[in-house]
Amino acid sequence: MFSTERHVELLENTDLLVSLVLPLYTGSLTPEEEEALPSDLQFLEGEKKLQTDPEFRGVVLDILFLLCSTRDARDVVRRMNVYPILREYHLSERDEQLREAVERVVDLVMRSEEEVLMDGVVPASDE
Repeated sequence: MFSTERHVELLENTDLLVSLVLPLYTGSLTPEEEEALPSDLQFLEGEKKLQTDPEFRGVVLDILFLLCSTRDARDVVRRMNVYPILREYHLSERDEQLREAVERVVDLVMRSEEEVLMDGVVPASDE
């Protein structure tokens, strides 16, 4: 079991979420999707490339999954509108295990809370 009491604070009051999704950024978003991102993630095309180390990308996805273990944290991630980055990363990923890892994160972020709880995709937490 791990403590989740500070996940929302970390996601809202630090650049943690930006730092986590930045290595997954492929630069393949529409202008509308770019504008909806947090300001630190907007219009990075050409400035940032997808992290080349698959192990590093896997750790990032594991961290995102664990951070999304509470509803409040998932709500923060939803508000930050990082789904388009995850979607485009998923399309570009060739490693099947990493594709599955990003699908687990997307399942937490894009499903309704009822679906998340009913399907049991939430990682073990204090919730």
